[in-house]
Amino acid sequence: MRRYTNWKKNKKSQQQLFLLFFSELLQNGFSVQEALGFIKKMNQFSESMLTKFEQHLVGGWSLADCFFAAEFSPQQVVQIQLAQVHGNFTGTLYSMAQQMKLLETQRKNFFKLCSYPILLLLFMAGVLVGMRQVLLPQLLLSGMVDKQHPGIQFIEKGPTYFFLLLLGGGVIVIGFRGFMSQRTALQKAMVYSQIWGVGRFYRAYLSAYISLEWGKLFQEGLELKQIIECMAVTKKGSLMQELAMDLQSALQLGKSLSGQLEGYSFFTKEMSRIVLQGEVKGRLGEELLFYSEFMWKEFFKKVERALQWIQPLIFLFIALLIISIYAAMLLPIYGNMEGVL
Repeated sequence: MRRYTNWKKNKKSQQQLFLLFFSELLQNGFSVQEALGFIKKMNQFSESMLTKFEQHLVGGWSLADCFFAAEFSPQQVVQIQLAQVHGNFTGTLYSMAQQMKLLETQRKNFFKLCSYPILLLLFMAGVLVGMRQVLLPQLLLSGMVDKQHPGIQFIEKGPTYFFLLLLGGGVIVIGFRGFMSQRTALQKAMVYSQIWGVGRFYRAYLSAYISLEWGKLFQEGLELKQIIECMAVTKKGSLMQELAMDLQSALQLGKSLSGQLEGYSFFTKEMSRIVLQGEVKGRLGEELLFYSEFMWKEFFKKVERALQWIQPLIFLFIALLIISIYAAMLLPIYGNMEGVL
């Protein structure tokens, strides 16, 4: 049971290491079966993950299906499916491992930055509740403060507002998840790209991801029609598969690839220009790979800049809350004292 719990807790880190070791072993001449056997002997990974992977491999399933059985994300499975087409399988596994490592580092930094301020925020909420339940009744009984004073009203109703705020946030999150569950992958991408504050990160990430996969396929000499056919047979319901079907319909109507990309809000504006330029010069694969590398760097720069702003803003909010609580308590008392004097 403990091993299962640890797998769920460290799932991302174990998957990242699995991809890294798997790619390095394949690079050094191991077969897939030999690499898996060596990884099993290391005793560093979940037995559940390795067993599922091995069962599907022995059963004759594709490598993409093996990774999906091992609980890798649909997006990662699509990358592996496309890697089997363009042939750079070990390189794809290695780049996936590096991307997971960077994303995990940013996730840990985010939680590290937010954990202390959130604890302070919860502490201040507890202080506000304590003042309302213990201190405020005594002050009202002593007649030192006026119950109708705005500061006293803030202390009295503050915890209720805080609870309603949390409840409202929870309802919005649940409602949004319900709304998104009814949407296709393409529609979800459209919505995510329009969300304030999140959309620019999503557009950068998706543009880098798609450019990388397309660039590899174009560089292997595949034509656009063949690439779309490869995308169309990836995991059903994935963004890549739905994007392929939509592009296929548009191209049949005589639209160009760059022109169709302009209509997708989840891609950066520059991506369609890169594609247009690459089509004209005949070096679309190289230019997409270069653009992908550039966008990955930009994506992580944006994440780091955002993380640098989050903690100061939370601390500023907490400071304002502390000042408000003190002002709410002391101003009515001082006002009452001035009235007496």
